[in-house]
Amino acid sequence: VTSPADSSSWLRVDGGMGITAARAQAMLILGLCALKHVSPSVLLLPRTARSLSRVRVRAVASDVDEAADTATGGKYVRAQQRREGQQRRWKRPRQHVNPLANHHQKPLDLPEDWHATAFGMTQPLHVDIGCAAGHFCVSLAEQRPDRNVLGLEIRDVLVERANSWVETRSLSNLRFLACNANVDLPTILTSSPSPLTSVSIQFPDPWFKKRHHKRRVVQPELVACIAEHLQPGGFVFVQSDVRELAEAMREQLDLSPALALRSTGNPEGWLETNPFSIPTEREIATEHKNGAVWRAIYDRL
Repeated sequence: VTSPADSSSWLRVDGGMGITAARAQAMLILGLCALKHVSPSVLLLPRTARSLSRVRVRAVASDVDEAADTATGGKYVRAQQRREGQQRRWKRPRQHVNPLANHHQKPLDLPEDWHATAFGMTQPLHVDIGCAAGHFCVSLAEQRPDRNVLGLEIRDVLVERANSWVETRSLSNLRFLACNANVDLPTILTSSPSPLTSVSIQFPDPWFKKRHHKRRVVQPELVACIAEHLQPGGFVFVQSDVRELAEAMREQLDLSPALALRSTGNPEGWLETNPFSIPTEREIATEHKNGAVWRAIYDRL
């Protein structure tokens, strides 16, 4: 952009309302400098929008791209070239997913040789149910190469990203599966030659409304499946920052005659610390806010 007069050739305002070319030029260039990685082909300037009833200032792409490149010293074009070679943008997944929805009730199509493909060898297996982004599983797999770690998550977009980390880090003892644990866990454990030695369920969705409690992950069928496949001496670890949910999980686990609450010295049976010494993202955020975390561990008899 060489002068305010030149701006009239590439700026136009919808709705028949006008702003000074000098002001539009200054705001546009400042915006481009601050947001070099965002294409200025269509810009909504917040302050102008508020004062002019959300007027949208549009720029003709070819001229604005040239102006942006000049204003940023060539960085705009380089950023644009990087974008063209990048994969699709990451989209934040939904926080709440109804596991009872029809498409989540369909059994997982699991190949017969999935275990051989997923893990390098047969060794003790840890399953993290509802692993979310998978950071806990990655850290556990790195710390315990003598153990296979399997993360189960219902949101496939998180699983896809987590498995890409597995390839990047060359972790042969870690794999993530996109599935509904309440539907697919029996099939997964039955087809796995690795002995199940530990299970973790950390900060699951609390589903606060009473009519939604049936959506909670810890159900009698899940507990029965875990107790059936868990090796004697193995354990189940649960934790939550919602006491009502933590108590509900304990109530379900207490119903299994094959599982026993580990004595901790706490009169209510709660654990003071995470036995894995690997905090999840939610655990870190909760403790940072001085919030309480309720933990319990059950041993397989």
